[in-house]
Amino acid sequence: MPSYSSRLPMRSHFDAQVDFFSELARAGIDALRRLSELNVQLARQLNDDALHAARAMVSCSYPFQLPVVAASESAPFIEHLRSYQQQLAAVLSGAQVELARSAGSRLPGISRAAAATLGGMARRDAGTAHSLARPAGDSAVSAARPPHETNHTPE
Repeated sequence: MPSYSSRLPMRSHFDAQVDFFSELARAGIDALRRLSELNVQLARQLNDDALHAARAMVSCSYPFQLPVVAASESAPFIEHLRSYQQQLAAVLSGAQVELARSAGSRLPGISRAAAATLGGMARRDAGTAHSLARPAGDSAVSAARPPHETNHTPE
C-alpha cells in the first residue's frame, strides 16, 4: 500500500501543515526569546538596585535613618518594575500580533491544500466505488437491474 506522503494532494497538504506549524513555532520561539531577554534585564536591574540599596543602608551612620534610606532606595526598584510591566505587555501583544499574522497568512494555503486533498480522495473513492459496482463483463443493463429480477420467461 503506497504511503500518503507519496500522493501529490496529500503531500501538498502535509507540506502546507508543516509550513504552518513551523511558522507558528518560529513566532512562539521568538516571543519566548524576547521574554527571556526582558526577564534577564529585569533581574540584572533588580540585582543592581538591591546592591545599591544595601550599600546605602550599610553606610548609614544613624540607625533611625534606615527607613528613610530604604524608602529612597526603593524608587528605582519600583520604576524598574513599572517599566518591566510595560515592556512585558508590549512583548506579549507583539507575540499575539505575530502569531495572528502568521496564522492568517498560512491558513488560506492550508484550506486550499485540504480541499484539493479531499477532492482527490473523493474522486479516487468514486472511481473505486464505480469499478466495484460494475463487475467486469456485465452489461450496464444487468448491473442496473435489481438482483431479484431474472431473465426467466414464465412457462
